[in-house]
Amino acid sequence: MVHRCTNPKRENYVRYGARGITVCDRWRGENGFENFLSDMGPRPEGMTLDRKESNGNYEPGNCKWATKEEQAHNRGKFIGACKYKGVTPSGRKFIAAIYPNGGKRVYLGTHDSEITAASAVNTALKMYYGESAKLNEIPEPTAA
Repeated sequence: MVHRCTNPKRENYVRYGARGITVCDRWRGENGFENFLSDMGPRPEGMTLDRKESNGNYEPGNCKWATKEEQAHNRGKFIGACKYKGVTPSGRKFIAAIYPNGGKRVYLGTHDSEITAASAVNTALKMYYGESAKLNEIPEPTAA
């Protein structure tokens, strides 16, 4: 948690520290870990630390223990990402991928547009999660 918010050399820093996500002073420095344990309790088996408000900081009122499945549904966009969940720019193309049930990445192909990549993500999300899937809102095509 601290490294992803403070260390630019960490792979996931771009999703946390680079976006301005911080760790409260209470959980950092001397007695920081003890304070964290006091506020959050020990990690329950199978759970990971989650922020209730994904743009909020790591602090007692914004954190909870969550399953990997809950975490997967919370994945949002980050700096440099496309406007659609599950779509990442790659040169002049767009890569579509999902992480079903918080597990391994499922690659859905490289697409020529954000829209087709987002559509591929939506199709896969429907397959994995059915009607409860949180889909990308894609504009309807307009007649030429």
